[in-house]
Amino acid sequence: MKRIKYIITAFAVSLLVFSCEKQQTPESGQTNWPIFLGYMQFSTNVATKAALATDMHDKSFGVIGYQYATTTNWETAKALAKPTTFYNQEVKCAGNGVCSYDINESETGDQLKSWEEYLYTFFAYQPYNGAGISLSGSDVVNTPILTYTYGWLNEGIAPTTIINAYDNSNIFDLMTAEAIDVNGSGSGAVDLEFKHRLFAVEVIANNFNENTENTTDARQVINNLKLAISGLKNIKMTIPISMIGEADPTYNEGEMNKVTFQISNKEVIIPAFNETITDDATGETRGAGVGSSISRLGSDKGGYLMFIPQKKGLTFEFDWDELAAIKENNQSSQLQTSFNSDMEFKAGLLYQIIINFVGDGITIAIIEAGSWDQHSVYHTFE
Repeated sequence: MKRIKYIITAFAVSLLVFSCEKQQTPESGQTNWPIFLGYMQFSTNVATKAALATDMHDKSFGVIGYQYATTTNWETAKALAKPTTFYNQEVKCAGNGVCSYDINESETGDQLKSWEEYLYTFFAYQPYNGAGISLSGSDVVNTPILTYTYGWLNEGIAPTTIINAYDNSNIFDLMTAEAIDVNGSGSGAVDLEFKHRLFAVEVIANNFNENTENTTDARQVINNLKLAISGLKNIKMTIPISMIGEADPTYNEGEMNKVTFQISNKEVIIPAFNETITDDATGETRGAGVGSSISRLGSDKGGYLMFIPQKKGLTFEFDWDELAAIKENNQSSQLQTSFNSDMEFKAGLLYQIIINFVGDGITIAIIEAGSWDQHSVYHTFE
């Protein structure tokens, strides 16, 4: 479809965050991570400790555990406490959602003493041993520290570097949790409520044009979509794993060169406003006025881009096939698809970049689309 004129605009809109009672309906085919896991059953004298079923299918998280006398509390104990109960203990969640961990007691001994005689504090993070994650050592006292550097970052990254956004091993949602002063009274139940430490970016497309009767003439196709981001000042983050009464994260604010992410390398059909289509690969139905999530449809895995919180000043630049240059009045001209945002990007928030096809023009907007950092919200980022 030939377009006569392109209009690119950018604006920021802040939406009200969802109330803590609201839940998001999972998208078709999406695997969800609940923020609230329920409880882990840390028991004694068995090699494999079973957990409640969760939605953390085929994922792992790490646990660091401390034990101290019931006559004190974590605020007092942490000055001398070392993680002698667990240190970076992997908890594996199977495909059916049941999580467990395994300790070789012949090597470690029975690290979990009587729940009636001791207090415990546990810290957890996910994903387990994720790319770019490092932890304070097993001999370090006090609340453990996690340092995160972008897993896809390599020294001297150049503007021409393109990062495959389909590889979720390097682009993930960093989350942490804690359970302070746990007294199991013999049960070993430990609640873990995970919180987001990064923010997410999703790319959405809307087509506000309508097909004429019995045609698909108003459909749009986005192919080989790339999103370049400039101005990432926070490329390294050091945080206490706990989110209760601890210091704020510290950041390495050295600015990074422009980094380009390959969002999609195949055609994504953006149906017309009055059209509904079914994706052959996923069976997902979309259209009829509902936006298409390109960052989910554009690859086999789908997902979001995740970033360390940023102050204002990010620049976003789009490119996709048949967009970089246009013809108007028989002359070629470069389409300006770059825009600056004056938003502050905060942890635990989802930001959507929305491409709107309107008549012969295009508008691009970036919005704050809501918070997933509430206890009862179960839609989270992979």
